[in-house]
Amino acid sequence: MMLKTAIFAAWAVMLILVNKFVLANDWAEYAFTFVSAVIMEFLMSKAGRTKQHQQ
Repeated sequence: MMLKTAIFAAWAVMLILVNKFVLANDWAEYAFTFVSAVIMEFLMSKAGRTKQHQQ
């Protein structure tokens, strides 16, 4: 659970920084947010499977 929380926190900070400083307020921002959500879901499922294998 700590790994998922750490991944989520780091990803949220990165998203905020990228959206604030890099992207303009147009379609690229929405595309980036969608892609990052997909990657986040992948990382969460990977972290969940890793923990299950360790038990």
